[in-house]
Amino acid sequence: MILTIWLFILLATVGQGHAAWSYQYRFEPIDRQFDSIAARLDSLDQHHRLGEAQIDDYRKLDSIVRQHPQAGLEARLLYWKVKCHQYTMESDTTIAKLERALQLTSEGGYDRLRIAYQLAGNYQRTNRLTEAWQLLTNVVIPGIEAVGDSIMLGNAYHLYALIYRDIGDVEEAMRAIDQSQQCFAASGYPLSKVYFFRALLAPDGSEAAGLYRKAIDADSTDATIVAQAYTNLANIALGNNQSDSARLWVNSGLETIRRYQPENQLLRAFLLVNDALLDYNAHQYNKALTTLTEVERLCGPSLSQYNAASIYRIISETYGKVGNQTEELNYLKQYIKAQENQQRIVSETQEMRMRARADIQQQQRELIERLTEEATLQRRKTWGIVVVLIVVVALAIAMLTHYYRKRKQREEENSELRNVLQQEAVGALVKSGITDDGDRSRAEKMFGQLRPGFFARLKEINPDLTENDLRLCTYISIGMRAKEIAQQLSVTPDSVNTARYRLRKKLNLKPEEKLDEFLRNL
Repeated sequence: MILTIWLFILLATVGQGHAAWSYQYRFEPIDRQFDSIAARLDSLDQHHRLGEAQIDDYRKLDSIVRQHPQAGLEARLLYWKVKCHQYTMESDTTIAKLERALQLTSEGGYDRLRIAYQLAGNYQRTNRLTEAWQLLTNVVIPGIEAVGDSIMLGNAYHLYALIYRDIGDVEEAMRAIDQSQQCFAASGYPLSKVYFFRALLAPDGSEAAGLYRKAIDADSTDATIVAQAYTNLANIALGNNQSDSARLWVNSGLETIRRYQPENQLLRAFLLVNDALLDYNAHQYNKALTTLTEVERLCGPSLSQYNAASIYRIISETYGKVGNQTEELNYLKQYIKAQENQQRIVSETQEMRMRARADIQQQQRELIERLTEEATLQRRKTWGIVVVLIVVVALAIAMLTHYYRKRKQREEENSELRNVLQQEAVGALVKSGITDDGDRSRAEKMFGQLRPGFFARLKEINPDLTENDLRLCTYISIGMRAKEIAQQLSVTPDSVNTARYRLRKKLNLKPEEKLDEFLRNL
């Protein structure tokens, strides 16, 4: 069977089936009664059990919208009508309803993202690939990334992969499926879709078979994926003349549908085609005809949309085996007609996909150019801001440095001036003659302001320094000569020199060290 059948059914579901992920109703509340029903439908959908929904549910939703007409509720009603009749509704009708629903939604809402995704899937199914790609690129993926729904984002990338596969860009398809896998893995979502899609792109049947089995093991409750995987495994086994294995895969697929998705008649029909082929190969022609009649009944008018030519050919050949030439000729005519129609559809499809490939590639180039231009502009803006900041900071530093230096210079000049004035005052006071304790006290006080910590430091060097030693240190530090000191102390200059010599020893000065400099720098 052609893969388009499976791709349509695959896109019709957005399911998750393991306990590792948790269900969350993300639609913004509008109406309590409507949301209560819709949340239950959404939960069933997420758990692959939408077929368990009651007809009454849809009637209630319709009734609520009629009683409380508003755009948001009408959009959701259209969405659920499509979701709940996705296997039987005509493509044009489905797309029209979803387009109407999209018009009723507001920008940025979660409703819009879910509806847009569903619409993009239907565009892809009908080969409106450019529109599907645009919807995903401009609305779905950026919107879902913003709301942080990693499971929905994984499904969107999966749809991307299907579109790229349709236009023959396998490299981009694989890149998209890699992104899909990352999103699913991050949320604990089973990787059945990922394995199934990788199997579709596998270069040989052996590798594909292994991936189909991994898809089945990843989520056995996802009937849509599992049944398709069993069908494709049966096809591979039939191609290898492995009848027993093919029969096992067919029966397993039918059991999966019976248990988890009994309403999906199309999946059951395609499995039954393989069942009929097995009976045909086993020469059980009447049994094969019974099965093929059931296939026709299950597909109904939808049969013409799929691989009708192959089915009519099998039926024609089977009637030939049982000797019913009338029916053999009848179905042979239908086969020829279906074959011609299918060739026309294939030709049209290929042409549409080639145009879509050119359009998408052109839009990709434009998107890359735009993003590159925006990135370049952003870099320029960033560098411009950085340069401005650097200039501002440099100017600020320069100004601060200038003001700091000026202030430091003024402080040093003021300090030096104060020191000079104080030193001159002390010197003048000392040189004018200290006649009593009051003069001495004033001189020592002024010297203490001029040289704070001077005496304390001397005492640290030698605690045994006498009062006369300290007074001599004071006179020497303010630049008085030996003769001037002798006059103040009423001694001879030689006595002062002798006292200086003894003072050097008490201060432990080396021969090369000058007493005057040592005391001034202390």
